[in-house]
Amino acid sequence: MINPVILFVPVSSDKGVGEYTRSLIIANAIQQKLPESQIHFILNRNMKLADGCQYQTHFSKFSATKDTPLVNETIAKIRPNIVIFDCAGRSQQFATAKRYGAKVVFISQHRKKRARGLTLRRLLFCDLQWVVQPNYAIQPLNRFEQLKLKILGKKPPKNIGPIVPKINSDSNILEEYSLKEEQYVLFSAGSGGHIINGELAADIFYRAALKLAEKVDCKIVMVFGANYPKSLPVDSSIVCVSHIPTEDFLALLKKARHRVLSAGSTLLQVIELKLVSLAIAISKDQPSRLKQCSKLGLVLKSKCDETAIVDGSLKLFEESTDRDIKNNLKAVEPTLGIAEVLSDIGRLLGLDIENGLKKMSSVNQKNKSYNKIPKKYLFFISQDYSFPVLRPIQNQIIERGDQVQWFLFGDELHENNLKKNEIRLGSVSDIIQYNPDAVFVPGNVVPSFIPGLKIQVFHGLPSTKAKKNGQLYHYIIRGMFDLYCTQGPESTEKFNQLKSRYKHFQVAETGWSKLDPLFEDVNIGRCKKKPTIFFASTFSPRFSKAKELYPLLIDMMKKYDFQWYVTLHPKMDREIHKLYNSIDLHNVKFVESTELIECFKNSDLMLCDTSSIIYEFLTQLKPVVTFQTEKVEECLINITEINKLEDAILHVINDLSLNSKNIAKSVDRFHPYTDGQSSNRILDNVELMLSGKNLPLKKKPMNIIRNFKMRRELSYWRF
Repeated sequence: MINPVILFVPVSSDKGVGEYTRSLIIANAIQQKLPESQIHFILNRNMKLADGCQYQTHFSKFSATKDTPLVNETIAKIRPNIVIFDCAGRSQQFATAKRYGAKVVFISQHRKKRARGLTLRRLLFCDLQWVVQPNYAIQPLNRFEQLKLKILGKKPPKNIGPIVPKINSDSNILEEYSLKEEQYVLFSAGSGGHIINGELAADIFYRAALKLAEKVDCKIVMVFGANYPKSLPVDSSIVCVSHIPTEDFLALLKKARHRVLSAGSTLLQVIELKLVSLAIAISKDQPSRLKQCSKLGLVLKSKCDETAIVDGSLKLFEESTDRDIKNNLKAVEPTLGIAEVLSDIGRLLGLDIENGLKKMSSVNQKNKSYNKIPKKYLFFISQDYSFPVLRPIQNQIIERGDQVQWFLFGDELHENNLKKNEIRLGSVSDIIQYNPDAVFVPGNVVPSFIPGLKIQVFHGLPSTKAKKNGQLYHYIIRGMFDLYCTQGPESTEKFNQLKSRYKHFQVAETGWSKLDPLFEDVNIGRCKKKPTIFFASTFSPRFSKAKELYPLLIDMMKKYDFQWYVTLHPKMDREIHKLYNSIDLHNVKFVESTELIECFKNSDLMLCDTSSIIYEFLTQLKPVVTFQTEKVEECLINITEINKLEDAILHVINDLSLNSKNIAKSVDRFHPYTDGQSSNRILDNVELMLSGKNLPLKKKPMNIIRNFKMRRELSYWRF
């Protein structure tokens, strides 16, 4: 059976336990419906109830909202399917949960907390917000909030009312404390840690309970709460209780004659149960709730003063007060509560929660446990040259038992380059539904509005193109990537400098995935019968020498018994393409970008102008002759006069060891890896980040303009 993983992140402190208690009620209900579910909590180590949690618990040093590293690390480690933030969580934590494929639920309990869930960054990463208030107890959304939801296409928060568990009919709580139904008054000041005017609210309640005990012929029970910091008083007139399980506490509430409570979540629970009570506001979120409930006649209210509490408690004994409140409670429609919570959780998991796990998606049905779900990767490409860069990574992904799918962006590539077994996603909506863990990009841009870590794997080795605005072409930081997989010390040093400056990405030196197949058998083609030359040219009119070289090359192709491979950049001028494609000679083969590696293996030398393909070829420690290259380097044999080029080529053909020392020295700087394992190193570093380790120090910039342009190009406007 498939085991969904659900993580609860409630506010937890040494003052209140309401959020933790509510989350525990939900967790218990889920466990009852889905016994195989795996439930985790993140709790404040200082909360007194933390050690007693029956579910797997991850401890933070303080409330989880303030411990983002711990929350993010836990999410990465357990890979939950749903994360429920109960009045807790920062937007970065929400984003991390979405990055790892989780559905995100936010629980709020008053207007200000609801507004926090409606802030832009939380709203973008939140699937659902439950407001644990009935409609009558909370103000409606303001116009700005309504407009924001409409623009972003988000559903409004759902007022589900209080979370009330099923009362334990078998509870022996009354027998435990020698109580009889309807013959005691219950006092409870919440968790016991709240302070009013410099003293504990529980102490004020206790003094009021003592005075009430002198005035009524009825037992008084005082529940001090788990966070009450003092020893319990000993008094024969009052039954003093520290803390009892929620189900027993509700049984105690229901069977009491009257109740004196704080105006927190317990107030709404007793209203839901149609029970008469006196309520006192003891924290800043409670006055407005109490005012609204009192206005509707659903509760009697009092100031947090022992005399006022006693007077209000005595009023509960008046028949008219009891009758009026009960009549008003009858008119209140029951809220959705826990039933709606379970229904929503089932919908988010894609199952019928009433019938177990029968409706799981077909992808998840292939796996025995959510803990063993294969990682999902996406290849986001816009050029044909991306295919050979990503296929070695694809091979390793499949070998590791993970999944990969492709998304082809733009009109400059050919979908027929996809193989039959390669799955293509047709739209951004498909990507959102697929929900990848990481997105691999050989190009320069990727939208931030698709899920997953963004991994830059590059479409070429360090460029020889001239600088633009003081930076080499490959090193313009666009704020789109979480990890740059560099190819060697040269690029790593430059990216580490940029990382220190920007701090919103990580750098890992892995080698370049495209070259893995090049080193599978480096000796292939060594027994060829005739010399082989690989000619390549870039597309930029400033750097390309293809047009000037054409007369010389066509003459050499006819004159010498050489094999020629020719590749021209796909963006090159169409007229030059036509010129070269018109060559009809038996010893000339035109090579697509997807075929380069095998042709590299069979070639003796390369002839080029200014292109990063030079460096790909050099990694074999074979010579490269360049013509009027923009950047002269010792590893290249550069010729500036065309009438000297033919002799230079012939000279190198006769002695392929020419310049070998300079080539080796250069290759050690830009790509020293010859083990064919660069793809594995890339995946190892991605998995490290997915585990919550080695994450960037800062958030990436929002890139509003670039993302708007990409939304326009992709025709995707959902938020």
